[in-house]
Amino acid sequence: MHAERLLMARFDEMGIAHETLEHEPTHTVAESRHLAESLPGGRSKSLLLEDKDGRLTLVTALGASRVDLKAVGQAVGARGRLSFAKPETMVSVLGVEPGHLTPFALVNDKAQRIGCMVLDADLLAQDPVWAHPLRNDASTAISARALEAFCAVHAKQVIKLALAEPA
Repeated sequence: MHAERLLMARFDEMGIAHETLEHEPTHTVAESRHLAESLPGGRSKSLLLEDKDGRLTLVTALGASRVDLKAVGQAVGARGRLSFAKPETMVSVLGVEPGHLTPFALVNDKAQRIGCMVLDADLLAQDPVWAHPLRNDASTAISARALEAFCAVHAKQVIKLALAEPA
């Protein structure tokens, strides 16, 4: 809970309006589908990816989207194919366990080990944007513009990309 309080304080410090709703724990997009259908705006999902050189990329997309990992790899200049980072990496770099990953975890990446933050253009078209506040039994809403501003301050590089795989 301490980390979440620090996150909310950071939002306040940055002038980011936020609203948090408590709910049962959700570990996957499928488990949170009912929330996405009942809340205004867009529910996000996040992926922590690693290339063969160990460079980390955090991707946040619209929850219902299938992410084209090949396109992400090309956009970030990945060496080799991107793969999902190990759970230990997620915990050590972002301070969250699998199932709790969120773009807001960038606040914990003091060493900026995440080389690139990729934001989905479809997600940024939503208002508001919902993500876990460092725990999976709540969701926090901020504006898409505020999400971009938050990521710009806490990530080395931010790329906006149309992430949905072509049909």
